[in-house]
Amino acid sequence: MKIKMTFIIFAFMFCLSVFSGALYAQSKTFAFPYDFSAEDIYGKTVTQTDLGEKELFFVHYFATWCPPCVKEMPDLSVVAEKFGDRVGFIALLDDYKSNKAAAIRIAENAGISFIIVDAEHKNFRALLRMSQSGYVPTTILIGRDGKVIGGQIIGAHGLNYANYINKALAR
Repeated sequence: MKIKMTFIIFAFMFCLSVFSGALYAQSKTFAFPYDFSAEDIYGKTVTQTDLGEKELFFVHYFATWCPPCVKEMPDLSVVAEKFGDRVGFIALLDDYKSNKAAAIRIAENAGISFIIVDAEHKNFRALLRMSQSGYVPTTILIGRDGKVIGGQIIGAHGLNYANYINKALAR
């Protein structure tokens, strides 16, 4: 009888710990804090749900005419691949209307698989005005409360974006 009771208690505690872990894992992720519906560079309509539920969002503002922006794109692809399970990546293209074809070429050459949309979209323009210097490239990390974490990251940082992401995820 004592062994049976011990087994029941052990099974209960195990189930409780698994359930608690699942709740904790769910509470660590959240949806992108801004509703949007925009056309990406390929003409596909994307929304905030396409970013999925993540622990953090990486919003990258760039332009095709900016040499440092173009040069760091392969590194951004590597960083997005590394953190894609935990971080939602989206790029805001400054010259969307005039250089969408160039953006497609740059993205394909760099292996970019994340969403690239027009920086002039109303929700993103407001975000950029609120939290961004106007320089390209600039990156913003957004937390679950919709606020920028750690301020804006100005300039090209290539693979060093991983350090910023790790710090933000540790918060």
